[in-house]
Amino acid sequence: MPVPAQPLTPVEQLAKIMDMEASVAEEIIKVLTDEQNSLINFSGDELELSVERCSEMIRRMNALERDRMRILSNAMKGTPAEKYASSPEAFDRLMSVLDNRGGIKSKLKTSRERLRNAVAGVVQRNSVNSILLEHSMNYAQQSIKLITSDFSRQIVDQKL
Repeated sequence: MPVPAQPLTPVEQLAKIMDMEASVAEEIIKVLTDEQNSLINFSGDELELSVERCSEMIRRMNALERDRMRILSNAMKGTPAEKYASSPEAFDRLMSVLDNRGGIKSKLKTSRERLRNAVAGVVQRNSVNSILLEHSMNYAQQSIKLITSDFSRQIVDQKL
């Protein structure tokens, strides 16, 4: 008869949730890359789809972050670092009191690094997309200006 799986400890849950967050952030990078391509290629439909997908992933990321903070607080219970559970340095304080049984400390470090890299990638892509979006808006405004002689002429004929 198979042995039932042992429930994860709070520290193992923390590593798992951080990996999940990193995976979502990596997916956001892919969506932002699609967004970038649609901005470059002036594809409004693709841009709209990318924005919707990105919004959904950001909601997932926010939910995972809330879970991570709750799990981090649980993981710190009963440790000397417990009093730092709600501080920005909570993760570092937890790491300082953990031993590396089962490689969990190195797993947490790897998860944290993966998450940091993914978030940095999201920030970088977002920055580039902001610039591209601004250029696209300027291009559209200049095109309208050329067609309408500095906005003084209507683009669409009026119904008589």
